[in-house]
Amino acid sequence: MARLGQLELTVNWVYILIAGVVILLFFAGIVVKQKDISEEQLSADVIKTMESLFTAAGVSEKTKNVINVLGLGEYVLEFACQNSVSTFGIAGQEARVQNARDPIFSPKELKTTTLITWSLPYVMPYKVIDLLMVSSKNTKYSVIQNDDPFFIEFMNSTEQFTVEVDDLANVEPGQNYQIRIVDFGGSIAAGERIPEQLHALGDHLTAVTLRGNTVTYYHQNEGRWEQIGTSVEVVSLGGERDAAKFAAIFAADDEQYRCNMGKAFQRLKYVTEVYGKKREEMERKHARDAIPTRCLDFIQQGNVQHNMARLLQNHQSAADSCVEHYASQPAFCGGFITTAREVISTNQLLHNNNCIPLY
Repeated sequence: MARLGQLELTVNWVYILIAGVVILLFFAGIVVKQKDISEEQLSADVIKTMESLFTAAGVSEKTKNVINVLGLGEYVLEFACQNSVSTFGIAGQEARVQNARDPIFSPKELKTTTLITWSLPYVMPYKVIDLLMVSSKNTKYSVIQNDDPFFIEFMNSTEQFTVEVDDLANVEPGQNYQIRIVDFGGSIAAGERIPEQLHALGDHLTAVTLRGNTVTYYHQNEGRWEQIGTSVEVVSLGGERDAAKFAAIFAADDEQYRCNMGKAFQRLKYVTEVYGKKREEMERKHARDAIPTRCLDFIQQGNVQHNMARLLQNHQSAADSCVEHYASQPAFCGGFITTAREVISTNQLLHNNNCIPLY
């Protein structure tokens, strides 16, 4: 009987231990689940704040904003764009913000306590939309100098970013999270060796080469430069503060650049439709003028070849063709550069003749 009692006592202790373990696992599961919920909630709050920051920065035309984000220093922010929809969020968390309207150009990842945003208007020939560049203080842009006129423009416009001019062989990582080589001199080519001191950066070392309006992206692969995707053409009117060319330098790669410029081209369609309606109002206004002028010649179909009615139709057609074919044939989008320049010329004639200008 004593042995039976000892056996029952042992069995009872085993059940108690098992029950204790189950209870501990239950509460541990609650703690882990609560931790996951808290992290997901934090992620959602963070990206909502980021969305507000980017929205505000995007409408602050020609403005750079240096934003302290001390609480985000331990998090990796991720950016992507596919099918004309931008997404951003925290690495490892499911919460994401999607944006199908605003073009956002940035590295694929940022890990920083100081964000920098810069908004520039994309003009074709009137303002279409603001292009938003996003970067950080610990993202260094190492510029390889040459006589490209845009080199001077870039250096004069990026004083608040971490920018230095140097030979590729002398670029040092320092304490930067990542480095983007900006090549104005044609020094970067697929297969070329990367200086050894930069190897440790891994995927955080990238390069962009500008040759005229052609832009090519590279990343590091086993100590050599490897081209990313295919080269892209910058579709712009050039001039000071060329938003499309600046965006190409700040974009992570060709896919992100094309994806976001696709939003700008789509917006061009809508904006041109609005200006078409304005042209109709201009025509009605000048048709009521008591004293005939040459204004109607430049506004309506008729007496002059480069009238605004015909030019806006051509510009609209070029924009429609661009949006329809851009994903598979980006070259279609170069067509509205010509029509935009013709609109500029005729709009100047309207100014010169004291007519109502289109813009």
